[in-house]
Amino acid sequence: MVQRRYLLLLALGTIAAVGLAGLANWFVDPYALYGTARIEGVNARKPYAEDRGRTSKIYESARVKPHAIIVGNSRPEMGLDPENVCWPESARPVYNIALPGAGVYTQTAYARHAMAAGKVTTVVMTLDILDYLEGPGVKAPAAWPPEDATAENLLIDAKGERRAAYPLEKLENYATAAFSLETLADSIGTIAAQRSGSGENLTPLGFNEPQGLYLPILANEGEATLFAQKNKEVADLLRSRRWGLYAAGTKDSPDLAALRHFLDDTGREGIRTILVINPLHAEYLAILDLAGLWPLFEDWKKTLVEMTAGRGNVTLWDFTDFDDYSSEDIDLLPPRGKGLRWFWEPAHYKKELGDIILGNIFRQGCGGSAPVYGEMLTPQTVEARNAGVRQRRDAYFRSHPQVLARLRALLED
Repeated sequence: MVQRRYLLLLALGTIAAVGLAGLANWFVDPYALYGTARIEGVNARKPYAEDRGRTSKIYESARVKPHAIIVGNSRPEMGLDPENVCWPESARPVYNIALPGAGVYTQTAYARHAMAAGKVTTVVMTLDILDYLEGPGVKAPAAWPPEDATAENLLIDAKGERRAAYPLEKLENYATAAFSLETLADSIGTIAAQRSGSGENLTPLGFNEPQGLYLPILANEGEATLFAQKNKEVADLLRSRRWGLYAAGTKDSPDLAALRHFLDDTGREGIRTILVINPLHAEYLAILDLAGLWPLFEDWKKTLVEMTAGRGNVTLWDFTDFDDYSSEDIDLLPPRGKGLRWFWEPAHYKKELGDIILGNIFRQGCGGSAPVYGEMLTPQTVEARNAGVRQRRDAYFRSHPQVLARLRALLED
């Protein structure tokens, strides 16, 4: 009897402990999964949510039911603010469903999920040349969607049809996160981070506030460290193989096909679609040129113009240039403490530059307050735009020989 009672109490105690842990994880919601209330000083900041964005953004976007979405990779996730004042009132609420490291197919799959969950009238999708580079042997898709297309956890499948498994997958993801020791540790870490301000913060509208990640690095190691790390990463990637844009014998690729079919979908649904070629720091663009990929970069822009021409619902903007925003010189900064005004590091622009981008895209509704920036690409403007950027690139190279020497060394290591 004593042994039986002990086992019963032990079982009840275990159940109670697991239940309390699950309740605590639900309340703190470290991954922004459940949408529980954010309380200042308790769980308002979500430093662990960014790492789980591929799951949490599925359910957060479904709760928001957006009228506009931001699509892309980590650059717009931390650069384009869904709460910017320039968004038209008809486009609100805006949800930033951009995902770090996501390829073009995944970006568009999540966009379709958000479109199915809300009443989307506007899409701002950002584009990066590296997402469209193809290695040797790539093949254009024979059919669409591709055979290996997945839609795990999403509301709709690769064919755009509602997935019957969605509710069960949602329940499983909720339960797995609730009754996990890792989640409990991250809940405790979330509470601790409220005072320290450490780590990134994923807002309720999907925007990644990275100050808690970058500012300590700037204070302790300096901007030069951030640039050195990212520049080496880009240089290693670009020299790792022979890159191209298209499958052999075609002007198509899996990534171009993913974009084209997404534009077909937004066209059928009458959704205003704004394509944005992300700004990159001049040093990033210089590595692209030194790696011999500048002609391919220009060809990519012309391919995008060909793809968007004649689509009445689509506009294409180019914000890559050697200008005052992208050409800030890290060599003029102190060793530690101060960063650039417009960029965190060569690949990621700050919200302040993202605000100027949105101010130009939505200039009519924003009062025209933003400085003129970027250029809309059309069949009539693309050649002149490419020539102008090329001219400014050459001027930057002439005035920054020390930068070129430093970057060339990365490609020759």
